[in-house]
Amino acid sequence: MGPDLGQNRLPKETQRSPDELNPCAQTPQSAPLNGQATLNWPRIAVDLIPCVTQVLNGALAETVRTGARTAERIRQIVVGHGLSWALPPELIPEIQIFVLKYLDLVAQQKNRIEEFLKRFSPIVRPIICYQVYHHGRTDYYYNDLPKVLLNLKKNALFWIDSSANEQLSRGRSRIRSEWLPPKAEEMLRFLCRAENAGETILFSELFLEAWKRNTPASEYQMCNSINGMITAINTFADERFIRTVSDKSEQNDKRVLRIRGANKFIVGKEVSVELVIIKRIAP
Repeated sequence: MGPDLGQNRLPKETQRSPDELNPCAQTPQSAPLNGQATLNWPRIAVDLIPCVTQVLNGALAETVRTGARTAERIRQIVVGHGLSWALPPELIPEIQIFVLKYLDLVAQQKNRIEEFLKRFSPIVRPIICYQVYHHGRTDYYYNDLPKVLLNLKKNALFWIDSSANEQLSRGRSRIRSEWLPPKAEEMLRFLCRAENAGETILFSELFLEAWKRNTPASEYQMCNSINGMITAINTFADERFIRTVSDKSEQNDKRVLRIRGANKFIVGKEVSVELVIIKRIAP
């Protein structure tokens, strides 16, 4: 449970528009003045980095040192450091929000952060970063994968490790022709979420999640695409991990029903592991 941050929402008059919050939004350039164009926004952003860094570091340090928790007190701290470093006032609300979120995040993740700091000092930085999806969530590990995770390799129904260029099912290596396509992986990520265990999922819901289409696909295209991935998934698992059903009242509305793990898939429990996806994202 995070600390009591008081009211961590800014007043409406200080909230920013989506374009203002998005640094990539197209901002109209000012007209040339005396034959010279004014600085464009990327150059301004670069010039502001030292100032923003100093204000952010100073505000974070003072907030933690003084134990400030209310939004108003943190705003005062940010404004004070902003005056010292000539920070444009337009940036103050965003730095205040960052400080509030930082405090809350550290409080929530205190144990995991302490474990990380025991392994790495500021001088000894991690070299490799792994992104791991398992038990219905995504975690990040540095340099090495934990033994508790590697022990799942023998039992996981879907073990997909792109960092080692291997895919296994219950410890048995799958040949290249049986490897799961990226869309099948996306479907499995969705179906293996803790809240979806054993649930009936609409085809349209699944297609939108895996294909991320802006425009709806035709019924034929949607069903054909999903059925192809289901076949690949069931072949990989060597069992009917998922099946399709149709509602009698809506004959054309096909659904996907997870039939494995309906009652025992619990986030964080080794015995219920079904899907593990490992990717090396750095370097």
